[in-house]
Amino acid sequence: MQRPFSLLHPRGRPRAEKYIKKPGEDLTSIITGIVQPKGQVHFAIGRPITHSELMQFNDCTNTDYHRQVAQLLDERIIAAYKLTPNNYIAHDMLYGQRRYENRYTSEQKQAFIAHLQQLHRYDYVDDPEALLNIFLGIYANPVTNKESALSASGQ
Repeated sequence: MQRPFSLLHPRGRPRAEKYIKKPGEDLTSIITGIVQPKGQVHFAIGRPITHSELMQFNDCTNTDYHRQVAQLLDERIIAAYKLTPNNYIAHDMLYGQRRYENRYTSEQKQAFIAHLQQLHRYDYVDDPEALLNIFLGIYANPVTNKESALSASGQ
């Protein structure tokens, strides 16, 4: 399932900095996620991985086995992606392009930008520009992953 656009995820901390959660923070995050507007949410249950699919990796080392299984899971997850206008808007914004402008309206883009501008309202955000890039990456990466998967499959 792709995460809905949420201003409380991630925490706005540089990745190198160790983050220690406050008591009750997970519950607060879950509740906030439930009550925030969701926009377009897509939930998919993919085709199960079969025993025979796993057996094809049986001769691999333990490390390679886990890499192969992870790759198989990634392929299934990416195949189930249902990209939304926010994904395409974020991709265009992150890479300074207009490549996908036919996949969203100017109104959708303005709403997305307006939502992003709310980042400065949160007192725990030390670097809004870094957080903006993290958000754009979160929403742009499914586009990149889907493109890569389609390219690898020859579509």
